[in-house]
Amino acid sequence: MPKFDTAEHVRILYGLHSVAEALRVPGRVRALYLEQGSQSPQLRRMGEKARASGIPVALCDRGRLFKMADSTHHQGVVAEAHPLSNGSLRGLLKDHPEEPLTVLILDRVQDPQNLGNIYRSAEASGVALVFLPAKATVSHQLGSVARASAGAVEHVPTVVVGTLKPPLSELKESGFRIYGLDQGGSSNCWETEYAPRAALLAGAEGTGLGHAAREMCDELVSVPMLGRVESLNVTNAVAVVLYEILRQRRAR
Repeated sequence: MPKFDTAEHVRILYGLHSVAEALRVPGRVRALYLEQGSQSPQLRRMGEKARASGIPVALCDRGRLFKMADSTHHQGVVAEAHPLSNGSLRGLLKDHPEEPLTVLILDRVQDPQNLGNIYRSAEASGVALVFLPAKATVSHQLGSVARASAGAVEHVPTVVVGTLKPPLSELKESGFRIYGLDQGGSSNCWETEYAPRAALLAGAEGTGLGHAAREMCDELVSVPMLGRVESLNVTNAVAVVLYEILRQRRAR
């Protein structure tokens, strides 16, 4: 049996979708643990794929899987995976010197479920890069984030930064227009004409954008609300605006 490793340089992934997506990335998974005695065809195929790629596979009881995942939602599979590597704005611009691009900046998002759902929307809507402040936002390396994202976090390059001011300045210098997502914003997100290079900045659950981040936005956009609830969850609001950016890009 592969030795279970809880060191910081190993990510513990669990759940069918998050592990399956990690297995799609060559070299990402270093060991796979499957529920012993399971008749699931998904788990069987997962094990076959891992073995064909030279990844050690071990059969474990549900108690051990629970201990490894620290969750009852492991669905019979846990994986040890290498950490996600840091993305690069410079590399993105080098690879896409002329194309329209959308990047996402998250300011102080604290809930792993929210962050995972945001990654799922980001991957589906074509976001090229995500920026996360290291100490102010929950880590995208967590297994709970991977599970909530249905594995999308494996496919969206992420830049972890100390503070947001340097990357926001660099984005502006690189031709991006910064759109702050704020319920008090004066621009309707459906009526805003987004620049070919758009950077969407979203704030924390409940408190929204911080003052310093807000000051660096070129425009503040809001999602129109027809009901009695004051604002959408950050996950839903981000998805609405990302898809409006995508819709406009496709229309062009």
